[in-house]
Amino acid sequence: MTKYVTNKDQNWETTDVRGAKVEKCLLWEGKYNVRSGFFRMPKGLEIPAHHHAYWVQILVLSGKMQVEAVGSKAQTIEAGEYYGSTGAGVVASPSGSVASVASERF
Repeated sequence: MTKYVTNKDQNWETTDVRGAKVEKCLLWEGKYNVRSGFFRMPKGLEIPAHHHAYWVQILVLSGKMQVEAVGSKAQTIEAGEYYGSTGAGVVASPSGSVASVASERF
């Protein structure tokens, strides 16, 4: 199966991510137990400490994100940069950002 999502095809909706309001554009959901989507995080957003039971991969498309994994110091991830995790931590978007997120589950 091939799927294309053009700018005009993107369907953005507000969703709650661990108590934080973000905009989500779901790209893929279905077979293989994988989901992917774009997430718009407003300036000043902070997603509190949380744990990923499965893997998650994030590619920052615009802006910056700050990630503080448990046991590590905060790391800034800018547009074009990636991080993956199977652990826990805090995510913040001090200046606003858009990210592509793929996960075994959201």
